Amino acid sequence: MSLCRRIIPVLDIAKGGVVKGVELGEVEDSADPVMVARAYEAQGADEIAFIDVSSQRGDVLDDVLRAVSEQVFIPVTAGGGIHDAQEVKRMLTAGADRVMLNTAAVLKPELVTECVEKFGSEALIGAVDVRRTGSEDRPWEVVTHGGRKSSGLDARAWVQQLADYGIGEILVTSLDQDGGREGFDQQLVETMADIVSVPLVVAGGAGRPEDVEEALADGLADGVMIASIFHSGEYNIGNVKNFLAARGVPIRRGAD
Repeated sequence: MSLCRRIIPVLDIAKGGVVKGVELGEVEDSADPVMVARAYEAQGADEIAFIDVSSQRGDVLDDVLRAVSEQVFIPVTAGGGIHDAQEVKRMLTAGADRVMLNTAAVLKPELVTECVEKFGSEALIGAVDVRRTGSEDRPWEVVTHGGRKSSGLDARAWVQQLADYGIGEILVTSLDQDGGREGFDQQLVETMADIVSVPLVVAGGAGRPEDVEEALADGLADGVMIASIFHSGEYNIGNVKNFLAARGVPIRRGAD
């Protein structure tokens, strides 16, 4: 586990603009991603993630990454619709520090090992979307295609497999909690922290600074990826980070 925990805002991108509502001063819905990224950097974000949610990605995310990399100086992660190693290379060349592999990794596990060999573990994140099953034997199932399809994979086994393939980091998102602002699936966080041998980031459910504190407790997640509460302006990254620091969570202090 890294010494300092990370706070990572995530932005959905379509047609070159931010499509989740944001309230950052003059930044509005469908805003310029560079403006949003700069605002989050000023607030104290450790990294920023861009997810292209377009049905056909094309070169849109590439263009966003090039523009952002010229003006934003924190690490940038990119994902959404990545199908092959060539697209991973395009994202890295365009300015991403790391690329997320999600559905493509499930459908073609050999893609993970190919990309690790070509680009290195540190350039790749294994993004795993999960839902609860109600089964004690297999509590969480991996889902693909934005949560629309079941994979039949036990989430615990899959994250272990991704680590064995050499992936540099694991991102686990609870789709049951996502958007609800009722807290992370803490049982999921604890289970994955016990399993994962590489840095772990969790997403889905953050509603209050206390939720973030719980997920980042000693021995649990290395970082959290958050959308709604920051985009809405309900909380500021700097204020959340200062709250965490006051509670003894090792964090890089944010802006007030």
